[in-house]
Amino acid sequence: MLHPFTSGPQLLALFALALVIQQRLPDSEDVFHSFWVSCLVGAGAAVLLPGAFNPDVSLTIIAIVTGLLTASALRLPIVPLLLLGVICGLPSGYLCWPEPGAKGDMMFTALGGIIGSVVIVIVVAGIIEGIWQTAKWPWLPIAIRVAGSWIAATSVLLGALLLRPMT
Repeated sequence: MLHPFTSGPQLLALFALALVIQQRLPDSEDVFHSFWVSCLVGAGAAVLLPGAFNPDVSLTIIAIVTGLLTASALRLPIVPLLLLGVICGLPSGYLCWPEPGAKGDMMFTALGGIIGSVVIVIVVAGIIEGIWQTAKWPWLPIAIRVAGSWIAATSVLLGALLLRPMT
């Protein structure tokens, strides 16, 4: 379940998705469902197409876009939000599929990574929403937007490191 913590792009994308979901509750519950279903589909794609692409670059781009959506607090219609859940879930699930080994062990490892990804989104969005519901601090929405901008900025820097030529 700790696999998402080993991938910077995945962790940033999951945090940003959690912030987007929290900002738009209760309308964004379907985004969460599209995310976890897409994680399963992404892991299935990794079984069928191992090594087809590097999900780190796509997760970095997703983290940038989702961080900017959080920072702007732009209210998107439900269809683009659902697509955001799908676009985040597919590479997250793909990345959770482990290196070759015994099939049973690989399935448990992938399932653990997917559950870890889902738990991160639930916990981050849930804690922030719980604080909002109990405290109603007027500065909390601003802090969430600032966190989104930090995620976007960190993702840009991470993307520069991912795309730099290796010598």
